[in-house]
Amino acid sequence: TSNEGLACITDLENGAPQQNVEVTFYNDEFAKIGETSTNKDGIAYLDNIKAANYASIEGNGHLGLTALHWGSDVSARDFGLYQNYYSEGPSLFSYVYTDRPVYRPDQEVFFKGILRENDDLHYTLSESDQVYVVIDQWGETIFSDYVNVNEQGSFSGKVKLASDVSLGEYSIYVYAGSTSEAPIGYVGFNIAEYKKPEFEVSVAADKINILAGETVNFGLDAVYYSGGNVPNAQANWFVESSTFYFTPSGKYSQYSFMDWDRDMYWSPQKRANIDVQEEKEGVTDENGHLDFSETFEAGENKVSQQMGIHANVTDVAGNEVSGGTSVVVHQSEVYAGIRSERYIGTQGESQSFNVVVLDWEAQPVAEQAISVSFVERRWYSVQQKDEQGQMHWETSVEEIPVSKQDAVTGADGTVRVDFIPPKGGVYKALVTVRDSKGNTHQASTYIWVASDGEISWRQTNDRAFSLIADKEMYTPGETAEILIAQPFEGKVYALVTYERGHIYKQEVILLEGNS
Repeated sequence: TSNEGLACITDLENGAPQQNVEVTFYNDEFAKIGETSTNKDGIAYLDNIKAANYASIEGNGHLGLTALHWGSDVSARDFGLYQNYYSEGPSLFSYVYTDRPVYRPDQEVFFKGILRENDDLHYTLSESDQVYVVIDQWGETIFSDYVNVNEQGSFSGKVKLASDVSLGEYSIYVYAGSTSEAPIGYVGFNIAEYKKPEFEVSVAADKINILAGETVNFGLDAVYYSGGNVPNAQANWFVESSTFYFTPSGKYSQYSFMDWDRDMYWSPQKRANIDVQEEKEGVTDENGHLDFSETFEAGENKVSQQMGIHANVTDVAGNEVSGGTSVVVHQSEVYAGIRSERYIGTQGESQSFNVVVLDWEAQPVAEQAISVSFVERRWYSVQQKDEQGQMHWETSVEEIPVSKQDAVTGADGTVRVDFIPPKGGVYKALVTVRDSKGNTHQASTYIWVASDGEISWRQTNDRAFSLIADKEMYTPGETAEILIAQPFEGKVYALVTYERGHIYKQEVILLEGNS
């Protein structure tokens, strides 16, 4: 990290940790910043050193050197992990906001900021008594000055906009001192010549949730703010569709309502798939009202869709005002969700899965038949030589059906099914529900299974492997169990670190088998 250095020294032939080896740490300019000896686990650790970038060992006819950036292009983000915790020790951070997002020329912009020291997400009051604030648009500065910070760690100010100020987007930057340093806070706002519309356009639907193939009736109303309707006005509207993902909150948030490949991706590959349909036209009646209807069919992919209805109305004076609403077109009358009680298991031991069936309002559906198919995801990895003579992995996966269970939900809309994995590897549990009209919905979850034998995990060309936690979320005091799905056979040593903004724990363990 920015103020810690850790190196692990192993025997080049067998990987065994090397004790009592002198390790020297260097910064990015290769200046020596610290020395220490390895412990029984072959680990050399120093804190309170700044920006350790290199580590070296030398002696007994041996020389070893490693660099922080020599990672075979492997980084935390490759595993779906946010990695912006590291900073130069405790650093200043400012949250900035304005009283509103848009202003007219000749108005005042009020801003306020909160200043804190951030040490790995532990926030404390700063000793700084002022910050430097700059407001500009593409390098053209309209304000720059030092602003005092009060004893509660906040600051505020205002800027009077000129009557001829340029329109567009502006940025407020907060600096700890000189502008030559990176800003510690930022917020944007807009300056526009806007005026309140003369009238309001609203669009209402008789149904906001429908099954694919059904028709929705819409009512459009245009009303002047000063009173009265907008009669005989030209109206046009269009429909914009995008994929809808059913994601209930609360106690159902831990269930998966999608079918996606968790052994290939770290998060669902959600795509909006936005499509705009043909524009249609109409005219409001003497009451400023217009009725129209739309029939929404299932899309090509037979998935649920969010339909946005966007309408524009133009009055006799040429003023155009927009309004709209949205409708969800569901692929099925019900949705099935599934979750693993644990994401890791052991060959031959029963593993439990919970299934829930919900309606469109996320209410449980009792006495609903479901089926759960268990499939082994068996990976095949072969090394091939490319045109430059470099070796790389080519992988493929085979889905092998293992078993299938039928069940019916109880009064709370849930049911539990159990599965005994016959061997180690990756397994998908796929739940299918069929509604009263024959429409289906599917969702899946996964389980990684350890065994005594060797398992063919998916190989990648960046020399990375997967760590699988038994749950997605923990509370303080709970113990997380981790499956190390590494590719090597036999006994191998592994350096395990527990870190975020700091290295909180480190150890070397001996792995027997690759699961």
